[in-house]
Amino acid sequence: MEVQDRLFKAEEKLLDLKFEKETYDLQYARLQKRIQELERYKLSSSKMSVAIKQGQEEDAKEIEEIAGRSTQDQSKKKESVRLRTQGNKSVGELEMLVESLKRVIEKLRTECDALKKEKEKSAGAAGKIASEKALR
Repeated sequence: MEVQDRLFKAEEKLLDLKFEKETYDLQYARLQKRIQELERYKLSSSKMSVAIKQGQEEDAKEIEEIAGRSTQDQSKKKESVRLRTQGNKSVGELEMLVESLKRVIEKLRTECDALKKEKEKSAGAAGKIASEKALR
């Protein structure tokens, strides 16, 4: 009887351990999948960061060309060095910055379109006045 009780307890413990092992295996698989997802996200965000940085550099070059300032004076160079050494922003902060700049650009485009329409209206009115004066 005593041997049967020990055997029964050993089998019970064995089943508990098998269940626990199965639980850990499932957790391990879930964590491995999460690690892969995070690695893919990290890779895509780093690619996005590189693309954003290249875009900013291209925009800066274009702005310099448009403004006719291909060379910077010493104070601007010192400012640039100081800004570069202030520390890197996180990807989230950079994404927020990009989104806010996109909103600003869209707002400026809207204002520009409105001003163009106003200009066309006033040019049309001026044209009408000129044609009426010519008819008199």
